[in-house]
Amino acid sequence: KQWYQRRVAITAGVFCMLRPRSGDFCYSKYDLSTMISDAQELKTHGADGFVFGILNNDQEINKEFCKKLLDHIPNYPCTFHRAFDFISKKSSTLEILGTIQELGFKRILTTGGGDTVSSSANELLKLHKASKEYGIIILPGGGVNPSNIKLLVDNGFEEVHSSCSVYESDGEYGSLFNKPLPQGKRKIVSVEKVKELC
Repeated sequence: KQWYQRRVAITAGVFCMLRPRSGDFCYSKYDLSTMISDAQELKTHGADGFVFGILNNDQEINKEFCKKLLDHIPNYPCTFHRAFDFISKKSSTLEILGTIQELGFKRILTTGGGDTVSSSANELLKLHKASKEYGIIILPGGGVNPSNIKLLVDNGFEEVHSSCSVYESDGEYGSLFNKPLPQGKRKIVSVEKVKELC
């Protein structure tokens, strides 16, 4: 009910992340069934698209599981999220882009392989150039802020992802991409940061 109330109030497109647990991106059959169930529920409440990525134990794209999930959400644009940054380098970038395109993803959310878009800007720009051949949108995400967004826009990126977050004390402990958050803190969206970025 809470999700539906928020969705009605938002006029922009809403892409929902399908991630059944924290940790790595190697999911079990049970995890996959949870993701499918979540997607079906979110479809009924106005989701415009989905964001997910599934790898196998060799840190390569789990094409079987990705396809099974995509088959349950046809006609919904999907983004392959930052699992991309953890893919094994056994395959070339072009091979990986080809696989993601063949599966049916429209975007790739990535830092370019580093911890942040700033630390891997050169790789991100190479990826952006290579992706044009496959018709895939590269969505820079991970440390996007007012100090580096101009570089991204000037180099042809039309979309970016930013959490625009700040820490808020709530007495809990969590993690983000397997990195612990400061004790007693959680991240929330800052309206001021969103305005500054825009």
